[in-house]
Amino acid sequence: MRAVFVLLAGFLLTVMGFAQAAELTETLHLPGTDKPVVVLIIDDLGDNYQLGKRVVNLPVPVNLAFLPNTPFAKRLAEQGHQRGHDIMLHFPMEATTRPDLLGQGAILSEHDKPETLTIFEKNLAQIPHVVGFNNHMGSELTQSETHMKWLMEYAAHKALYFVDSRTSSQSIAYRSAKRSGVFALGRDVFLDPAHGSVSVEQQLLKALRIANKRGSVVVIGHPLRKTVEVLEREIPYLMRDYQWLTVSQYGKWHYSRLAADKSGNSAFCCSP
Repeated sequence: MRAVFVLLAGFLLTVMGFAQAAELTETLHLPGTDKPVVVLIIDDLGDNYQLGKRVVNLPVPVNLAFLPNTPFAKRLAEQGHQRGHDIMLHFPMEATTRPDLLGQGAILSEHDKPETLTIFEKNLAQIPHVVGFNNHMGSELTQSETHMKWLMEYAAHKALYFVDSRTSSQSIAYRSAKRSGVFALGRDVFLDPAHGSVSVEQQLLKALRIANKRGSVVVIGHPLRKTVEVLEREIPYLMRDYQWLTVSQYGKWHYSRLAADKSGNSAFCCSP
């Protein structure tokens, strides 16, 4: 693991330079240059205050996705909002396996429309400043046309965006959001995959390669000690050559790029 980190650090130092960490308020403008964009989402927040606080203190805009019914969600969401991060609901949805990991506030395939929307509303009420949501688990429910339609229509009514965590290759959640007029993105890379054969450093490099090639990347991580340590070490070096945006900022940036591209003034654009 140490050898992998040294390799990553050497790559960053020699190729990207010695960027110093900037204040978060200096990064909240929409980018004026054609830097590749990184949209970083940290899921499963709300249970561990100390690790959550370290995520809140990262020196770039981050999307903080909080589980409902967790002891520190409200406190950390308030702090994250104060620092300019996007606050998201990490919405538990039925999976094909491990129902024991869902937690409270989950949508199940057996729920009808009133039950589904009541749970959605109750989950939102627990977390202040929510501007969007993504799915926690959900490999089963994100395949349900009916439930996704209900959720996305409600999200459109509430002016929320959606990020498909893509826990199933059969997910139709992204398409459903688009049909309902909800701004939506899809996850490209998990920073901390479940199996141990791939490291956080390797996953971060994978994400950067996608950003370099396509112009943007959507990355999801979790408040695990190793993941947080890697982000704390590497983000200061990456701030010079990559633009880190919240989903809200990305939406504004993306549509401004599309408008510029249509007018013939843009040489760079990326797709969600």
